[in-house]
Amino acid sequence: MKTILRSFLQNTAPMASLILILLALNTSFAQNGPGWYFTSYKFEDGTRQGESVLAGTTSKMKDVVSFTGAKGNLIISHKRTDVKTGTLLAAVKYNVIWSEPAAVLVADQKASINFTLKTLSSLGWKPDQQTIFFNQGGMGVYFATAEGTKYITKDMNGKLTTEKTILKGTPGTKKYIQMNFGKGFRATYNYEWRDK
Repeated sequence: MKTILRSFLQNTAPMASLILILLALNTSFAQNGPGWYFTSYKFEDGTRQGESVLAGTTSKMKDVVSFTGAKGNLIISHKRTDVKTGTLLAAVKYNVIWSEPAAVLVADQKASINFTLKTLSSLGWKPDQQTIFFNQGGMGVYFATAEGTKYITKDMNGKLTTEKTILKGTPGTKKYIQMNFGKGFRATYNYEWRDK
């Protein structure tokens, strides 16, 4: 048994070394080659509350939009109650989970993000439409499901990939990936083109 193990290790060691060298070169290229480099992150908080009059009546409603969680995993809630009685009129609570976009977006390749939208509770409402796009071209390049859905309107769990490949930039040009979670919540990942 020892002889077989020794022979295996002797024959596979050169291949393992080659694989480690190739991985190191690939990592070095991704960190030092041309591409769109991540520079900063911004979260826009849609938390708010306000009162309005129910159409056709004098009854007042109170809307409260809030969230819990942190970067990569939010639970967003919107509740509407009757001000006078405190009765819940409508509500939705949903969880949005996403993976970090790549630190370097490489030209002529597509970018992908893992994304989950899950409805936790609902009374008459459903989660707002979710979109993710890279601001390339006039209308941006959307991240879409394998089936081509770019406007997420129902629960899903999977990978979203840009509809087109990422275009090359010029040094100093700035772009961003924007994730819209509905109710005024959004995350923006800012990038800058660097040749190395």
